[in-house]
Amino acid sequence: MFKNHAETTLLATSSRKHRTPRSGFTLIEVLVVVAIIALLIAILLPSLAKARDQARVPVCLSNLKSMGLATQIYLNNNKEQYPVRSASSATGGGSVFGAFEPMRTIIKSDRRPLEIFACPTDADPVRVYPLGDDIGTYPDALGIGTFYKLPPDYTIQYSYALNNMTGIKPSNDQERLIFNSNATAYKFVDKTLLYADSAWINARGHDKVVNDAPRLKGRVGNAGANSRMDVLANIPEELGAPIEKFKRHPAGNDVLFMDHHAETISQKALFAPATVLYSWTEEWNPTLTLETTSP
Repeated sequence: MFKNHAETTLLATSSRKHRTPRSGFTLIEVLVVVAIIALLIAILLPSLAKARDQARVPVCLSNLKSMGLATQIYLNNNKEQYPVRSASSATGGGSVFGAFEPMRTIIKSDRRPLEIFACPTDADPVRVYPLGDDIGTYPDALGIGTFYKLPPDYTIQYSYALNNMTGIKPSNDQERLIFNSNATAYKFVDKTLLYADSAWINARGHDKVVNDAPRLKGRVGNAGANSRMDVLANIPEELGAPIEKFKRHPAGNDVLFMDHHAETISQKALFAPATVLYSWTEEWNPTLTLETTSP
């Protein structure tokens, strides 16, 4: 009897000594953990991306305000007159160099860091421009390389636009109804665009007086478009209406108004008539929307 008990005890002890202790995770457990992590990433990434994009908005608004300050300094020194293009044509300035002339004049009057000309969310190569020189040797360049003491092939991202209505010399009575370089002529300064996120370096809106095609508003309304939208013939018809993927920021695109306040404006409002103004003769009418004016 004692022998059998001793043998049983010995066998149990031996079994415990040779039993392999469990360590780590089973394959099923690992797969479950991986699946949970993947699910959490899928849930959090859109929120993190949205938060990141929203954090860029203040930088963009600050850039616009800096450009607005430079413009106000220019106006103070030039009897409240915006700079105008040398060319008489209102259609695109004939080249990047020609179209950029008013902005180039402002830049040369109050030097600003090149970094402020790039919206932090705009990385489309279509808006990468060489600096060029100040005599127009390079028609597709901005013409500020000499001023910044940089080589003409040095490139920057230029993401914004100046209101084109301020920078063109009118050549007839019809044009005088929309183009005006006198800053004091604009009565709705808190509603009239001065600078904005834009696909092209000049912003211009639809105006019934000259019957501009509504898709010109797409420069600002679809500021993130992969097209420069430089002249009307180069603007696809579909860019004449809000396209979600072409807004720069979560809530829309950023605008600096002539009273120097800046805010993000929805794409719908940017395309609606008489909501964000361009011309000195336009009347602000918040009751007009895309729906109420559609045929």
